Amino acid sequence: MKDEEELRATHEMLRATIESTADGILVVDNTGQTVYANARFSEMWRIPEELLATKSDERLLAFVLNQLEDPDAFLSKVQELYLMDSESFDTLHFKDGRVFERYSRPLLSDNGVAGRVWSFRDVTARRQNEEAVRSAETKYRTLIEQIPAITYIDAFEDGPTTTLYISPQTEAILGYTQQDWFDDPNLLSKRIHPEDHDRWRAEVERCDETGDAFRLEYRILARDGREVWVHDESVLLRDESDRPLFWQGVMFDITERKDAEEKLEQAWQREMEAGHRLRALDEMKNTFLEAVSHELRTPLTTILGSALTLEREDVQLDRQEVRDLVRRMASNARKLNTLLSDLLDLDRLARGITEPKRQPTDMAALVRRVVEETEQAEERRVELDMEPVEAWVDAAKVERIVENLVVNAIRHTPAGTSVWVRVSQTRGGALIAVEDSGQGIPESEREAIFEPFRQLPSGQPHSPGVGIGLSLVARFAEIHGGRAWVEDRSGGGASFKVFLPGRSTETLLSPERATTGSRS
Repeated sequence: MKDEEELRATHEMLRATIESTADGILVVDNTGQTVYANARFSEMWRIPEELLATKSDERLLAFVLNQLEDPDAFLSKVQELYLMDSESFDTLHFKDGRVFERYSRPLLSDNGVAGRVWSFRDVTARRQNEEAVRSAETKYRTLIEQIPAITYIDAFEDGPTTTLYISPQTEAILGYTQQDWFDDPNLLSKRIHPEDHDRWRAEVERCDETGDAFRLEYRILARDGREVWVHDESVLLRDESDRPLFWQGVMFDITERKDAEEKLEQAWQREMEAGHRLRALDEMKNTFLEAVSHELRTPLTTILGSALTLEREDVQLDRQEVRDLVRRMASNARKLNTLLSDLLDLDRLARGITEPKRQPTDMAALVRRVVEETEQAEERRVELDMEPVEAWVDAAKVERIVENLVVNAIRHTPAGTSVWVRVSQTRGGALIAVEDSGQGIPESEREAIFEPFRQLPSGQPHSPGVGIGLSLVARFAEIHGGRAWVEDRSGGGASFKVFLPGRSTETLLSPERATTGSRS
């Protein structure tokens, strides 16, 4: 009697336990009869009590099939499992959106397999939450991987930074793949521009110590060697106990902005320089106009005297004397033309209408032609040393550069002094050098030699006749994006040099780099 009571108590405890579970439980024997079904099973499958009371598994199956998205697969699986003694787990999807996890195992007795036990768990809410999380993650990932910036997550730890995540934009912006960052914790430190590295390191250490947000603009050397300016911002995320977890940040490529700022700064500097230059040019024009009467008087007097001599009927001249007078007139006419051209160019410079009309130009051919014409006019031999080189220049302005430099060398060196004109290829463009074996230019005067009315250390300005042509040489070189300078010639004398860029109008070389062929 006592044993029966204990058995009954145990049975009731087992029933109460099964009824209390959140899972729906169904037990079916080998004859297809329902041995047991808890209330949760009936509730989950929405089975009427009268149908459950029939204990027919076949009728139960018929009732629930219409609720499922794939009833044929469900029924096939049930029939298959009744023939097996193995366990099974799968997921059921309902037409109304519910999702059940189904677990089945054989019902074992002393005589072997007596049927099957089915367990059903409603995971609809969990699956919906998981789907919502996946959807949010997908949207978030899509967002961060579409914006034109690098997003990243770095572990908070001492020593090299471990990258937990970095967006694929890193390859487009810096040339480094996501795997490159995972493989080398020191990658960023290695590739920060040397001029920015100490500043970056100091800010990283400060923010690690204080927990302050990290904000810094610095340069990273891309895989292809480009300097990429980035604006880097990150914040330190913490757990519920305020313990630091990781840095989450974003890098924006601000190279274009930095380039624009630099160009704006350069433009502002040019404007400032242009303002000073305009005043200098205006003073130059005024001084030139005051001096031009003297400069014009000599060639005009010579031309007039020669013309009157030719006009006089009482003067008998042979053929050679006539040729000499005509040559003298032509030479002085050319001097007048040069003076007037210089005055016109000064006016254009002052009014800012000197933008060159560039086109590909054979520099050797252009320089050779100008030198030959100048030789005839000045009656002086000039040595040529030419390399084939093409530059993107305004040919008319380059002709003036060469003419002024050659005339300057001829007129300010004694007869018998050698003059050389050289054209050579240098990195980024062409180099024109006009050299002589004269006395050279004192170092104290070289900076001012292209600024004819600038005061020298002695307190005396250059004379207009000496400096106007050279000033135009310097200005014409500058508007091409090049420059002019003077230095000692090896072996004695002066070497006037002009660098003109091959293509880019923004190429500026220092005298030292132009002569060595280095990139600016």
